[in-house]
Amino acid sequence: MNPAEKIELVSFSKRRGFGVVKKGSLIDKVKYETIVNYILACLQERDGNQISLIELIDLSGQSLTECINGNFWYLLQVKNDLEARHIVKITVNHKFQQIVILNKRRMPLRF
Repeated sequence: MNPAEKIELVSFSKRRGFGVVKKGSLIDKVKYETIVNYILACLQERDGNQISLIELIDLSGQSLTECINGNFWYLLQVKNDLEARHIVKITVNHKFQQIVILNKRRMPLRF
């Protein structure tokens, strides 16, 4: 596969209250775009533009079967990439579940 057909993910690590952005894994561009579009569509369909991570994983298991082949690592890495790019925000609710929220002040995503 041509290296131009891959996207380098961005990861975000929190150390002592400061966010540090660092480079991450390479992922196939088509797979990345498919997962990004899926996550954004799920968020836009929901009231409040938010979804629990558990629900997102369950839904992706039904809708993204050909893309991720049951390997949710791709979904989680793309979610982390979107958080590092400030497209989504991650919070934890009172049940200690991660909630993915669409950032209203997000910049347009360029592939």
